[in-house]
Amino acid sequence: MVVIFGDPLALVAFARAHSPYFAELYRELPAAPSWWQIPVVDPEHYWASKAEDFDATLSGPADAGSWLWTTGGSTSRSKYVAVSREDFCEEVRAFTPAFERAGLVAGDRVANLTWAGELSASFILTGAILEGLPVQQLPILGMGDPARILALCRELRPTALLTFPMVATRLAELLRARDEVLPVAKILHAGEPLHDDQRALLRERFACEHLACFGYGAVDCGPLAAADPERAGQKTVLRPLPGYALVEIL
Repeated sequence: MVVIFGDPLALVAFARAHSPYFAELYRELPAAPSWWQIPVVDPEHYWASKAEDFDATLSGPADAGSWLWTTGGSTSRSKYVAVSREDFCEEVRAFTPAFERAGLVAGDRVANLTWAGELSASFILTGAILEGLPVQQLPILGMGDPARILALCRELRPTALLTFPMVATRLAELLRARDEVLPVAKILHAGEPLHDDQRALLRERFACEHLACFGYGAVDCGPLAAADPERAGQKTVLRPLPGYALVEIL
């Protein structure tokens, strides 16, 4: 596969030339369309077509050097996405600066509390990003027994938790139930909202003032946005990653 970032129309042309699904979707477009002529993909039709013929939506063979991940999206049905090695490496490059802007520094001991297994992408991707930073990884995972996760964190004393809001909240609720505090300098979370009551709970039970978003992406879209560093500690404001996402409000 060929990785094309920074030029949405070049990506459209590539998909049109190499994917049967997009060749049909863009069949009536002129040879050099403007961005505003590109039709919006109907999600139900796209995923239904993928279920009928997985390869028809791909722009290259899903073989050696590729990943197969699953995304739930807005439905409860598993939907599968093939990602080439080149695309994966590009996602790592896109998100690495966002992790640094979120507050990771040399010498941090990072507890990775994202998800793994059952074709989940988050632990694999975040682990690859952390490999490129001068930090120590603690691959604890976030979907296990909360009591065991907290016990490992007490023993290993991470300086940062890398996780999802729901995982961090679940751990903080257990600490509250035990009337305990587990000091952690930083909590970095994925792009879904971290609400005011969650922020208050995390600050109380982790004695943590540094709450930051490390980025937002999707299995079927790739890297989309990073948090605005000027609003660190406030409600998360995401900015599209230049060269990786073009946002259109429909």
